[in-house]
Amino acid sequence: MCAYTRWCFGVLCAAVLGGAPAAAVAAEPAAPTADEKKALRVHVIPQAAIDLAGAWRYDPEAIEECAVPAMSAAVRNLGKFPEYSFSVAQVPLLEPLENRAPELWKSVVALVAAGRMEVAGGNYLEFDGACIGGEALVRQFVAGREFLREKLGQGPRICWSLGAAAHASTLPQILRLSEIDTYVFLRGAPQPAFVWEGIDGSKVLAVRPLTGRSVPEAVAAALEQFRTGGITQTCMLAGAGDHGGGLAEKDIEELQAAFAAAPIAVGFGRADAFSAMCVREVDKLPAVRGELGFELPGAYTTLGKIKERNRMCEHMLLAAEKFAAVASRYQPYPAETLDRAWRYTLFNQAYGILGGRVVPAAAEDALALYGQVEEMLRPALNDALRTVLLHVDTAGFQNPIVVFNPLSWERDGAVYVPSPDAKTEWVVRDGEGAFIRTQAVYDPQTETANLLFVARKLPPFGYRTYSLVPSPEEVSNPCSAAGGVLQTPQFKISIDAATGDAAQIESTALAWQVLAGAGNQIQIYEDLGDSDGRLEFSGKSWTLGPAAGVQVVEKGPVRVGLRVRNRLVGERTTFVREVYATDGVPWVEFRTSIEWNAEKKLVKASFPTGIAADASTWEAPYGAVARPNDGLERPALAWVDVSDKRRGVALLNQTRHGYDVQKGGTVRLSLLRSPVAPAHSDDGGMHLVPYALLPHLGSWQEGAVHRRAQEYNVPPIAVLVPPHGGALPPQASFFKVTPASVALTAVKRAESGDGLALRLVETEGRAASAELFSHWFLRGAFETNLLERNEKPLATEGDLLRLEFRPFEIKTVVLRGWGYAPLR
Repeated sequence: MCAYTRWCFGVLCAAVLGGAPAAAVAAEPAAPTADEKKALRVHVIPQAAIDLAGAWRYDPEAIEECAVPAMSAAVRNLGKFPEYSFSVAQVPLLEPLENRAPELWKSVVALVAAGRMEVAGGNYLEFDGACIGGEALVRQFVAGREFLREKLGQGPRICWSLGAAAHASTLPQILRLSEIDTYVFLRGAPQPAFVWEGIDGSKVLAVRPLTGRSVPEAVAAALEQFRTGGITQTCMLAGAGDHGGGLAEKDIEELQAAFAAAPIAVGFGRADAFSAMCVREVDKLPAVRGELGFELPGAYTTLGKIKERNRMCEHMLLAAEKFAAVASRYQPYPAETLDRAWRYTLFNQAYGILGGRVVPAAAEDALALYGQVEEMLRPALNDALRTVLLHVDTAGFQNPIVVFNPLSWERDGAVYVPSPDAKTEWVVRDGEGAFIRTQAVYDPQTETANLLFVARKLPPFGYRTYSLVPSPEEVSNPCSAAGGVLQTPQFKISIDAATGDAAQIESTALAWQVLAGAGNQIQIYEDLGDSDGRLEFSGKSWTLGPAAGVQVVEKGPVRVGLRVRNRLVGERTTFVREVYATDGVPWVEFRTSIEWNAEKKLVKASFPTGIAADASTWEAPYGAVARPNDGLERPALAWVDVSDKRRGVALLNQTRHGYDVQKGGTVRLSLLRSPVAPAHSDDGGMHLVPYALLPHLGSWQEGAVHRRAQEYNVPPIAVLVPPHGGALPPQASFFKVTPASVALTAVKRAESGDGLALRLVETEGRAASAELFSHWFLRGAFETNLLERNEKPLATEGDLLRLEFRPFEIKTVVLRGWGYAPLR
């Protein structure tokens, strides 16, 4: 046996990230040549992989029992071993140290400044890769880089995301625009190192480090990597995972002995140094375009209430920011409140929390934190709207209603306002004198009577003023609801009285029978998988028991609705399915209420479309991606669309992320999942899951699916105000973008505090020449990256700015000379 072989089998040092060291090298590689000994290096990166929440709570356990002991041990080891280094990630593990352990924090600051300790990731935390919205994904890097720059003087160029189980095809662009050039992750990697290209063409280095390997195994892996691809640098993580912990002194001594005996260069290193050396060899690496592999698909659905509250808080944040930005012409911008709300929301987007991979106590913590976010945002949004309203001219309107549109294209939308008098029949009159029907509806949550109407032609990111007046004549009703059938000018919906399923949905506007079978059918499968997200179907399935009658709940003249009740046979679980159609709204909405008391099951709502397409389109963060119709569970944000060249159907949602599309065009949305181990995450209790079916002509782009899905998720905001004068006209757009395929997704105060920052995204995968119009004169405009750095001046033409977009390109524009200036 040669010396190299004796060393391979004789040195089995435990350098692991969760799990035991391997017992032996799988195959004996040939001994390294002299050139290989000179060229190759294995970077062993000590770290402590600490989940913010999992089988434990963030506070106190992750902080007091994980972060503080791990960081204390790292400080001791760095003092004892001059060659040792330590890498740390996730801002929420560092941030509390300043107050909870001030002496430890001082040591961390000093070691980082000296280069002995490294902050490996520029992201705020290890985020969920499946359920996070595009702008929230951007803010993960903005918030992370801001903290690290201010507190530690660091600007890491690595995204450290070991726990993410899905990786959006738009992430490379977001990384590049956040000054990140390396993505380090574990799950779903096709190979150890490659160039990852996003759907817009942006490229980053992607690395899957070795874990759970001995030093001899790492050397063997390095030799194989060099001999097959010419790559000289290999990375291995060392340190306990799960609860975290890093390396003990004995581990370090054993590793150093193994390093000394290794036939190639092996030693402690930093992630940034490894990344820099890999970037030099990037031309040798294979390229992978689009999405990476998927793991833990059950995590898209587990603990659905967390997904619901996350979506709600993301939309509330964006709306509050937008209107606060406009109101900052008249009053100070509430930066502290909005920043804190963002940080709380970003925290809950840790892969374990948003993915539902936590114990009930940690889930309750997450829901409580969302509650705090909502409590901060409601007054911030209301104050901004109230300030803007003070300047809107509503004189000449009777019982003025100002309807705000947070989205950046013209739209229609259903809105609610309090009824001044429940005994009076009211109509809405727009500024051109046209009358709009209203419908009295009762809100059981607020126990108030409201008026529902569809506001037409709302200006892009702006508002329109209406009058609310008594109807001068009897209001006609173009809708009907009777005998299990709903009808509006756009749809005719038939409900099967025996099952409660949708027997047929006819789009009268498109002359098309939308369903090829029973729609909104509830399908329930036995799922023996775990709370981490592994699906394991036993083959058993259930359907609901017979329907207990079909009840009319609304009958026009604006909206009609039916309700049907079923029980899950053999369980104490009840399903109440409601279906609604609103005159002037292009989708049919379903609201499924579930009193859930069952375990180890996955619940789906099924819609057979009969569209025989090979692939479907799924919304990703700031983009969309085509996937084969193979029936596999995959994540989407607000929509999935199946289309052929003539027509298509999109299934929209407001609170869930797990879908599958089967051959033949059946689209299914996962509503609930109830694993019981290792965490008892059975989601017991009451749930309301809203979703909608949108038929359209042509492709998903021609059907404006992205915009309709946003409209479904972001309703207009209606406010009753007294008549008064103002400098702003009764109808206006604050900002408008054409074409509508380029969306203005975020408007906020610039990070520097000087001016506004606007985020614009091409949403349909097609190059576009865009024009941005402002209600106010543009004094100065600059294109920046997502961190609002690297400014490039843009030419403005009064209130107009022209921009060119690649498919799915994200742009940030900073407008200077904007904002509140108090009177002296």
